[in-house]
Amino acid sequence: MAAKKTNLLNIVALSTAGLFLLSALAGTTAQAMKDNENVGPTIEELQTEPAEATDSESPEPSETTPEEPTEDSDSAHVEKEADEPAVITDEEGKTELFTLTVETVQHAQTCPARVGGQTLTPENGQFLILDATATMKPLSAWPENTNAEEAFVPVLADTFKVTLADGQELSDVQSESSWGCFQDTELLPSFISAGETKSGKIVLDVPAGATSVIYDPLNSGGWSWELN
Repeated sequence: MAAKKTNLLNIVALSTAGLFLLSALAGTTAQAMKDNENVGPTIEELQTEPAEATDSESPEPSETTPEEPTEDSDSAHVEKEADEPAVITDEEGKTELFTLTVETVQHAQTCPARVGGQTLTPENGQFLILDATATMKPLSAWPENTNAEEAFVPVLADTFKVTLADGQELSDVQSESSWGCFQDTELLPSFISAGETKSGKIVLDVPAGATSVIYDPLNSGGWSWELN
């Protein structure tokens, strides 16, 4: 099956403010994407603050009030099969710049703690443990004047959501427990830089009965994988 793609327009990093801005443009509107399964979702702007974008360290989840699920009436997520990558391309849609492949998703009630040798349990119902591989093309494939130190794509837990049994989407998919799961070497790095291919686990803490997991770094339509 051919991978469904999203056109990437440019990347600008605001390093002095500690912010990363990803500006992208898809060839159609969200409604047009719904009418044509071969068109990727619209991507507009992304701002995220990488505390320390290292290969192994995962940023600690912020202390925020859990949000209520919202209806998914207008969002447009491209449905993917297991091992079928989410793809971002260049402006012309010819060169794949970034891919994220979710190979497996495990439902679990425990996970090994990162430190202390303990066993952790979910706070929200269940752990979803994603085994994923992310690849970002070398700098030579990216738009001109892209700085190697500023070219990266986030894949941390904050960029994921789940769909609940009633069709609502939930973006609050982290907890202290999920953040503490597994050794750093077992986890997918939070940010993928130009020229890197990384594999590892992403751990979410979500209600039981979730029907799909979504990668939506721009909160404007992304890619979804059905849960078994």
